[in-house]
Amino acid sequence: MDVLDAAAGGAVSGYEATRGRPVFGAAVGSGVMTGLQDANRGVWPPDDVLQSAQTGAYAGQAFNGLGRFGSNALPTKAKKVLGEGLTFAKSWARGEPIPPFEVPAQGVRVNLPEAQAGRAGPQQRIDLSRSYTDGDWISMPGNGYESKFGWAAKPTPPQIRAASELAGRYFYDHWLPRDVGAFAAGWLAPPVAASFGGSGDEQ
Repeated sequence: MDVLDAAAGGAVSGYEATRGRPVFGAAVGSGVMTGLQDANRGVWPPDDVLQSAQTGAYAGQAFNGLGRFGSNALPTKAKKVLGEGLTFAKSWARGEPIPPFEVPAQGVRVNLPEAQAGRAGPQQRIDLSRSYTDGDWISMPGNGYESKFGWAAKPTPPQIRAASELAGRYFYDHWLPRDVGAFAAGWLAPPVAASFGGSGDEQ
């Protein structure tokens, strides 16, 4: 039950984070998580829930700031890896799996026949009318993704062509430091607050 409670709190915080309210989401998600866990133990101390929500707000603010400034200070190669990792995580979170290595996929052969190898996974070549591009990821259903991170990151001409020729099948994810802050606040603040914000013990 604690796992389900944590999932509920994380769902709330993640929902709010994707809508630009990561600190508010961390506070509400932390309160929801602690409240449900307390209820499972047969207690319902309002002070415990409020304390957890307050701790979640502070933790959310801290993780949000760390995510923003820390990611922006990374070297270029690390930013590339971070952007690709965020796209990988986002795809799985919305129920569109991407394998971490190349695998044959019927969805790719049907939905994205331009993918030369007919495989899902990382760094797959996608043929275009007058050029080609190597997609950062191709999902099992056959969608191609290109990831960029940082204010200065721009798509290359082949990537712009791919987005035009393969509209609805090729997507460009441009991640910014604020997105990392939102992810950090939404994912990390609720469990931290639930651990330290309230006792969860019956008095």
